[in-house]
Amino acid sequence: MLGYTQTSFLLFDGEPQIHIYAIMLMLGGYVLYVLPFLYFSLVKKVTKAYTDRQRWIQGHLPRFYVTSAVVILILCVLGLFNMPIFFRLVLHGVVVGIVTVLYELPLIPLPHKKRLFALREMGLIKPVILTFVWWYLGAYGIAQGWATIGDVETGITPTQWALLGIQFVFMLILCVLFDVRDCDIDAPRNIITWPVRWGIKNTNIILIVLSIVGIAASWGIDVPLFIRAANTLSFAMLIFYSSGAIKKTTWWFHDFAVDGMMLLQWGLLYLFYVLL
Repeated sequence: MLGYTQTSFLLFDGEPQIHIYAIMLMLGGYVLYVLPFLYFSLVKKVTKAYTDRQRWIQGHLPRFYVTSAVVILILCVLGLFNMPIFFRLVLHGVVVGIVTVLYELPLIPLPHKKRLFALREMGLIKPVILTFVWWYLGAYGIAQGWATIGDVETGITPTQWALLGIQFVFMLILCVLFDVRDCDIDAPRNIITWPVRWGIKNTNIILIVLSIVGIAASWGIDVPLFIRAANTLSFAMLIFYSSGAIKKTTWWFHDFAVDGMMLLQWGLLYLFYVLL
């Protein structure tokens, strides 16, 4: 998440330095990520692990208890010394935070099935919900000026809206790639994700088309060359991933490769920003 947010600072503010907003959002994202594991282990006293990564986390929960406490403490300290930005993050993130909790945890009543469910079980819109959450805070918020300490939020130009659209597509592809990996796990649980509904091959074709759209859009708007070059290489890598190149790799390599795309995009933007 740090890379995705820092990419937004380069795109919308031309700011290459690591911003305190990005750090605070990354720490908050970590807490939300481990929330379901803490919920099931501490509140429900049950094990809810389906993927290899979930099972690994479930087997190392004590360290996540400690790291979560440390992260929350650091987040509070940073918030204390950066109150304007912290309040803006809280103000604009409260609804998104509620959506995230409902996405992660089975808290929504489902009367006809006599159980509670989480938004992530709605497979077809699952990647869109997750994409919107991170895009709203990590891209739209930067373009809107939430991370500044000024009294007036900035307006968003048509070109910036186009860049926001490209960043939404970028994050959506990353989210769907995880569903492709988990297709064999989601299908028996009746979670109808894109690859479960349309098949892995067709889903990969959709992702390749979305990547091509991302490249074309980057060259079709009036932005600096460093943005066009970085986006071209980033989406080219996503085309490579969507071809099935990492489907049969280990879970940790797959996660590193897909999540690492956010850092790669930021790194490419910074590199070309300096060189071009």
